[in-house]
Amino acid sequence: MMILGAAVIVLAICQVWLRLQVTSMGYELSAGRGLQAKLENHRAELEIELETLTRPERLAKEAKLRLGLVAPKRGQVVDLR
Repeated sequence: MMILGAAVIVLAICQVWLRLQVTSMGYELSAGRGLQAKLENHRAELEIELETLTRPERLAKEAKLRLGLVAPKRGQVVDLR
């Protein structure tokens, strides 16, 4: 009878431990999903910033202001094809 009682106690402890593990994994999964959403939002913001920074109009303006570059004059461009 004691062996049966001990087995029931061990099984009850195992069930409680498993429930705690499931709850813990649920919290970790929820945190992971939150982080994923945050990173997806950040990625979208970075893509918008990249598109803004690489616009040809902006690049031409920066080339002129920062580097003093101007459009090439006739005869300065050589086609190598």
